[in-house]
Amino acid sequence: MIHTLLSTDPDKLTQFSKDAVYAGAPQYAYAARDFQETAEVIAYCRAENIPVTFCGSQTSMTGASVADSGLALSLTAKNKIIDIGLGSDGAPYVVTEPGVVLADLKKAVLDAGYYYPPDPTSFNEAQVGATIATNATGEDTYKYGPTRRYVEELELILANGTKKTIARKKPVPQNIIKNTAGYFMDGEEIDEVIGSEGTLALISKIRLRLLKPDKKNIFVLLLPFSDFDRCIRAVLLLTAQPHKSRALELVGPGAAEIFKSCKSCPNELKNENCFLYIKDEYAEDNDFQKGVYGWFCLLNEVYRNVDDLACFDRIFLAKTDEQLKSIHDCRHHVPLKVNETCFEYIKDGGGKVGTDWWVPLQHLYKMMTDTHTEAQLLQLDFLVFAHIGNGHPHWNFLTQNKTDHQRAIDFVKKQGELAVRYGGGVAGEHGIGKIKKYLMAIQHRPAVLNKMRAIKKRWDPDFILGRGNIF
Repeated sequence: MIHTLLSTDPDKLTQFSKDAVYAGAPQYAYAARDFQETAEVIAYCRAENIPVTFCGSQTSMTGASVADSGLALSLTAKNKIIDIGLGSDGAPYVVTEPGVVLADLKKAVLDAGYYYPPDPTSFNEAQVGATIATNATGEDTYKYGPTRRYVEELELILANGTKKTIARKKPVPQNIIKNTAGYFMDGEEIDEVIGSEGTLALISKIRLRLLKPDKKNIFVLLLPFSDFDRCIRAVLLLTAQPHKSRALELVGPGAAEIFKSCKSCPNELKNENCFLYIKDEYAEDNDFQKGVYGWFCLLNEVYRNVDDLACFDRIFLAKTDEQLKSIHDCRHHVPLKVNETCFEYIKDGGGKVGTDWWVPLQHLYKMMTDTHTEAQLLQLDFLVFAHIGNGHPHWNFLTQNKTDHQRAIDFVKKQGELAVRYGGGVAGEHGIGKIKKYLMAIQHRPAVLNKMRAIKKRWDPDFILGRGNIF
């Protein structure tokens, strides 16, 4: 009988009871072993009105992978890379199960001579299926775009236990970079599933488009600035350049202190309090020399224009594997340390309150400087970092009690309203999940929300899947 597959073992339930910022209470746990059996489990849950929440590695920032009740369905064991090859058009691809860890997929693809760009902070833990469910981005999105751009075909298990395959018919427009909130309604049927946060169907098999990299090597430049204002003005000068680096990230106030606390941080950066992170690529050493020379000529002008030339001589260049790993560890240490610290505050009503808004670049300077001024007035611990090149920084507020937590949420709401007025969005990559549903009405008019509810009902009439996410 299917119900015997649903475990009530306390240890298993505890394993799936929380992500980085949220704690839930699943009643059952099930680890997918065979997708035919999994389809039968989902159909059974629908018949019994048992909510089903798909659990990846539970690195979500919104509670999306945590079950408040019902079944926590783990895909960790479905972790096989099925095929890497060339299609009939000569384009490379990978076919994978959803439980493969993204870092393992990226390495296997690289070993085969190809490149898969999405690179979220949690890539060492996040499962590929979950990155599709959130349309994950990451630092390389600045040049290469989000996950959506690479998804060619999905095999799905629907809420009634039946199976369905959908393939992309035409390429995603290159100007589609960041999410807004909820379902993507301006694309094909496959785009409704991408970024749907586990609310429409279970992703059981994935075909992804790969790139053939002509420049396989990377280097990183860390650009220090004497203050936040000059740093943001430099961003606008850099984003106006025709050459686009792989990444353009901010390590701003608060974040720089955590970055420097990582044991891998180079000594040369220990006294800096605000910097930009540029990652670029090159083919051979002569290409590297030419590229770095070009960057230093440009950066000399940038520092002159923002009246911060004294910082130019302190630019840090990372090229060796050891140097690159050190910088990568420091960059990823920031969100990991914040999540570790803030989870302890949840029991007192506090925790992390993070923004995920983004704005068009013409509004970035005012949005960032106004937010910085207002954030200081809140008198809460905060930091700002991440995808500044896309107009998509993350402001994190570290609240220790219920009162401060609500004050931070009220502030985030105001920032979201302003971002939408500027033509941006409230949820650029982390999604809505369970804890950010208040942002939906900020982003969308009632008529749009009704259309999204209609999409949900078409895919999942009984609202079994991902209950509590988005709606």
